[in-house]
Parts: sequence; structure tokens; C-alpha cells
Amino acid sequence: MNYSASVLRCANCGSTFPADDGGPGPRPGAATQRCPVCHMPVTREASRHLASAEDFGVHLGHLVARARASGVPPAEIIQVLRDELVFMAEFVHRGRQLCVQIIDLGPSEADVAQPFDLDGREVLSSRGHLPVSVS
Repeated sequence: MNYSASVLRCANCGSTFPADDGGPGPRPGAATQRCPVCHMPVTREASRHLASAEDFGVHLGHLVARARASGVPPAEIIQVLRDELVFMAEFVHRGRQLCVQIIDLGPSEADVAQPFDLDGREVLSSRGHLPVSVS
């Protein structure tokens, strides 16, 4: 018996469970089953396995780009990502209630524009640090 064909892995919570082999249910050998842990529908179709965290990041980036291209508002994308991150964090740290927070730290230094385009010497002289030359 092929182990991979007889065991399904939930893409949502990662649980493994035996594939339905024709026991009681809607249809013997049904293509879709429910995960016994999170009750998410799981199909027998082999999904592309991600080989590394880098592959996951690339795949996630493509999903976000597709959502933006489909017109999903950025605030909703952020909320979905936050909800998924909370779910995974709580799944990994069972029994803990966690919160994901995005904190706005203000503009980055590169984005902060100088109010005036003054020469550095002019700024220092205006503050009294350099003597102003008299002609």
C-alpha cells in the first residue's frame, strides 16, 4: 500500500490522517474529505510541496500580487495575512492566545524631506556654531 496515497495532510493545520478508503460516508474513495482537527476540506490531489521557507515566501508574494491585481483592497489583504499569522502562531504555541500587531513607526529616514534646501554650513552658522564671515 502506498503510504502517500493512504495518508492525507491538511494544508490548513498540517495534521495527517488516513485517507477514506471506502468506509461509511457520502462516497467510497471520495476526492474530498474533512480534516478531523480543523474540519477544512482536504483533497487527494497532490499539491505542490514547498521545499523551503524561501519557496513559501515567493508563493505568498505571488498570492498577494494576484489579490492586488484582482482588486482586493490592501487593508483586507493585511487583515487576512494577520489572521493567518495569528492562526499559525497559536497552532504552534498551543494553549496560548496571541495577537499580531503592525505598528506604524512613521516615515523612514529616506522619506523624511528637509524643510529647506540649505547648505550644511548655512545651517550651522544659523545656529551659532560657525562664525559668520564679514566682508
